Amino acid sequence: FFRFSDHRRTMDFSPLFKFSGLSSFSPDGNMLANAAGPRLCIRDVESMEIVKIHTCVDQIGFLEWSSDSKYLLCVLTGRAVIQVFAVDSIAQVARIDEGLAGLAYARWTPDGRHILTVADFSLRLTIWCLLDQADVKQLKHPKSVREGEPLLSFTRDGKYMAVVEHHQEGKDFVVIVDMVTVTAVCRWEPEGVSDVQVIEWSPVGYTLVCLDSPSAYRAAVFTLTGRLLGTVAPQKALTGAKCAEWSRDSRLLAIGGVDGVVRLMNYITWREFCALSCPNPVATSSAVIFKEEEYEPEDFLERLREAGPSSGGAQRQTRYVIAEQPWAVPARAPSSSSEKSGRSGIAKLEFSCDGCFLAVHHDDHPNCVWIWNIGRLTLEAVVVQLKPVKQMSWDPCHCRLGVTTGAAKLYVWAPSGCTCVDIPPHLSPGFTVQSFVWSPKGCALVLEDKVKGAFCVGYPAWNST
Repeated sequence: FFRFSDHRRTMDFSPLFKFSGLSSFSPDGNMLANAAGPRLCIRDVESMEIVKIHTCVDQIGFLEWSSDSKYLLCVLTGRAVIQVFAVDSIAQVARIDEGLAGLAYARWTPDGRHILTVADFSLRLTIWCLLDQADVKQLKHPKSVREGEPLLSFTRDGKYMAVVEHHQEGKDFVVIVDMVTVTAVCRWEPEGVSDVQVIEWSPVGYTLVCLDSPSAYRAAVFTLTGRLLGTVAPQKALTGAKCAEWSRDSRLLAIGGVDGVVRLMNYITWREFCALSCPNPVATSSAVIFKEEEYEPEDFLERLREAGPSSGGAQRQTRYVIAEQPWAVPARAPSSSSEKSGRSGIAKLEFSCDGCFLAVHHDDHPNCVWIWNIGRLTLEAVVVQLKPVKQMSWDPCHCRLGVTTGAAKLYVWAPSGCTCVDIPPHLSPGFTVQSFVWSPKGCALVLEDKVKGAFCVGYPAWNST
């Protein structure tokens, strides 16, 4: 293992491992699975030692852990086949072959003993039971919005599944399925929502949000039986909602629109009570602007010699500086093609684990991350990168936000400040962080370079803030 540190932060790194772009932490955070072609490798997170290796009959296109961390589902997209393996067994546990119907989507149900699949062209949704091969249930006409992924959501306790059905007459219906008996308990048409694009259960309780098509701004909240609780449908909004995010306690619902405004609903009135707009220029005493800039460290020549000629030289050093206000936010040049492709407005919303902060990524300001203080409903910080942001994600256990831009760095914001964590240059020349995944425990994260086909694991050594 390698340790790399600066004057503020320290992170340990594992060696690089080859993979084919797929890696996943077990839900208990103790193991890490990754795929390399047809090979499935399971490692211990702390030591990175191999626990088990399984070989599939074809290249793995998707993998997922069961909720109890005992089984792994592997989708072989080239054959429309699913293979299931156990951590404590060498033999294959189960195999599902969709045959001529094809396989567009597959995932575990929350109980970890059923597998849900969707056939090509969304012909049917099938639920397979691992404990009884004869127990197979099907639903027709599941609606998909992208790459065969159905519009469905499970309650946190796993008791109910909501799935959207689309019928030939052009109507959408929400079907509520009891996952204990795997039977439909009710079916209703979402009032005022004609073209469902997003459906999501609240983390607490049985409340459901549905977003209408981008051409019609309408977000509606329903009960399990389909009773309408409230809507957000601003009259002045010419374009629709893009994304929605529940707070961990389900007291707030944030809705991001193509108009670049984040609207908040509360669980008491189920009405919009606040609208957050990303200001430009930024001129507010509550916010701190962290701006990434390049600099030449004092030991630059020494780093250059250590890197050696084969590495292409020492990697560029960057740091954050506090920008003075008012400060003009760099924006992407507007274009009609961006609007048509949906690359405009709020791209992603995410609440911190404690619900105190909301991170926002705006397509019109691709280099920036906006962080709002939910308690005060004020802008807390703006993180400005040299390159467009590829991914942002909160630590699931600590109040810290990870950001990556495709550079050989991981950027971390916390209430105490913002820092750049460099990947050690001797780890591997040319390795960049294209994406990352936090461990469920927050004690580690996978740093992925899918272009190079390699990953490493980072272990944050700083205290939580």
